[in-house]
Amino acid sequence: VTDNNARLVGVTSGTYDYATNIPNDLLATVENNPDVFPLFSNHPPSYPAMLFNNKQGLMTNATLKQAILAALDMKTILLAGYGDQKFWKLDGSYFAPGIRWYTTAGTEVYNQDNPAKARELAKEAGYNNEPIRIICSGGVPALYNMALVVTDQLRRAGFNIYLQVYDSATYFSIRNNRDNPEWEMAIALYSTTPDPSLVLMLNPNYAGWWDTPEIQTLRNELNKITDFKVRYAKWEEIMKLWYKQVPMIKFGDAYQLSLMRTAIGGGYHLPEHPVMLSVYLWNTWKK
Repeated sequence: VTDNNARLVGVTSGTYDYATNIPNDLLATVENNPDVFPLFSNHPPSYPAMLFNNKQGLMTNATLKQAILAALDMKTILLAGYGDQKFWKLDGSYFAPGIRWYTTAGTEVYNQDNPAKARELAKEAGYNNEPIRIICSGGVPALYNMALVVTDQLRRAGFNIYLQVYDSATYFSIRNNRDNPEWEMAIALYSTTPDPSLVLMLNPNYAGWWDTPEIQTLRNELNKITDFKVRYAKWEEIMKLWYKQVPMIKFGDAYQLSLMRTAIGGGYHLPEHPVMLSVYLWNTWKK
């Protein structure tokens, strides 16, 4: 059922027992409904972020990317995208808390909200008011709203930003064009992976094309290790390099709103049966 309101009405009327991906601003319409239970602590969260074109152009300069990172106020960005703080959390680690790969390594430069520092770093990088293109999909309201705030924050910090909004198909076509990438930054959304080796940004063929000698070495070492503790230490090295070379900026963790009829039994929302990004309904029944 692709229409948001149709899913909402279907659950409130009892036509459906469970609906996923409900827009956050519709929460208020069911908060006082005794027949509907809102689920918004999905685990793992999604990761709204901004990719850099690390292959060619301005963003091959790590100092310039550090300048952009320094300018961003993640709280305001996430508020624009997801509203109520039930739906988001400040978090600079690629993997969210509760996942065994979670680490704070490198994250001391996350959420700086420091335009003055951004100007200093941009000057150090040799930035001379060249246009910087941000692309995003207008079909995903949360990403579009965050793109607007990112654009405003970077302009206030002295960057010459051009926001380009496309339908989803055009956005992906432009973003994934390795031969002629016509963008500097791309707003995107990611889900977690079970292992760091599967993180898309570590693949040199993935959009953004992070392929420096340093990450090549660490990536190859990570993929040869089987012991968890040793792999975790290597992942921490990667995260430190991540915040040094800045292939991507993660804004934070975001949670999806789902709705469930209270007639569903089995404690689906309790700690021993937590709500997750993918719906799993074992030991769950309709009363």
